[in-house]
Amino acid sequence: MLVKTEDKLQRVEGKINVLIVDDSPMMRKMLKEILLTDKKIHVMGSAPNGKIALAKLALHTPDVITLDLEMPHVDGLTTLKEIMSNNPIPVLIVSSHTTHGAKKTLLALSYGAVDFVTKPDAKLSRTVMDVADEIVMKIKAVNKAKIKRLDIKKVTDFHSIEQQAVSPQKRKAILDKNISVIAIGISTGGPEALAAILPTIPPDIKAGILIVQHMPIGFTKVFAERMNKISEIEVLEAANGTIIAPGRVIIAKGGFHMVVKEQKFAHIIRLNQNARVSLFRPSIDVMMESVAENFGNNSIGVIMTGMGYDGCEGIAKIQSAGGFSIAQDKSSSVVFGMNKTAIAKGYIEKVVPLKRVVPLILERLEVMEVA
Repeated sequence: MLVKTEDKLQRVEGKINVLIVDDSPMMRKMLKEILLTDKKIHVMGSAPNGKIALAKLALHTPDVITLDLEMPHVDGLTTLKEIMSNNPIPVLIVSSHTTHGAKKTLLALSYGAVDFVTKPDAKLSRTVMDVADEIVMKIKAVNKAKIKRLDIKKVTDFHSIEQQAVSPQKRKAILDKNISVIAIGISTGGPEALAAILPTIPPDIKAGILIVQHMPIGFTKVFAERMNKISEIEVLEAANGTIIAPGRVIIAKGGFHMVVKEQKFAHIIRLNQNARVSLFRPSIDVMMESVAENFGNNSIGVIMTGMGYDGCEGIAKIQSAGGFSIAQDKSSSVVFGMNKTAIAKGYIEKVVPLKRVVPLILERLEVMEVA
């Protein structure tokens, strides 16, 4: 049923109704054209800045909002805080590729945005066609996401910690080929989930940790730096030759697959730009299969919140190699997608809420050490 409103915004029942908020007329037009290629999505209107967007939201409620961060009058972050504090609606951030853009985008995820897409960028050969499928896919995922009202006090406290000038003392890398490895795959909802669990990992953990978080080039470096500031363990973006060591978290570099390479005295990271696997690069499947091959029953695979199915086959390889497999449960996932598929296929030994992921990993490491 088509419902007309007094300011000409339109809502179509049975479809995903989207409000586009962006100060660029060209970007608003492009987003609308992309979204209208999918019959399940309806663009109910647009706004050139946060002030107008908030006024429209006072009268109409879309299913999903696409939100630019750099806008005049009322910017994206201010608009997002207002939305998520008063009347939470699933928000997809439309972000720039710059370092400044990455920092603002990660802050937006802390404020309750579900996910983000990056704008086309000629310097990175990222065209409108490249982003079209991703935008449609993410609109559908964001529409199903679990959202909650923003508690701005918690966000402020978190970012005051992030701004500390002196980071906690980190363990130095130790050459040890026989360590255990924890392989974590995560996507939509991942930045805040990892921000919740990485600071709880003790610095004396007897395992290296590899993480694939679906992010584009440039964002993973900023994200790794942010996680390093709030964690007792060392967190860094992957580079060729990075040593896998106890108490070290290595986050896959955006745009690159991350695999393990055995050396004489240690295992190291190798990066490549081979074809996308399970729609992604970096791919969780690629990383987990490499972990299974190199660490076998000394490996733990963890599939967490995120859309799609990346990581399902990889964690199956870890399980087949004698490793242990864990999935985050539905109740604590922003999007119950990758983990849902892995569970349904029988690849998971334990399903736990987010707060139980690290305790279960530590319990399992004790069992592995005794064995």
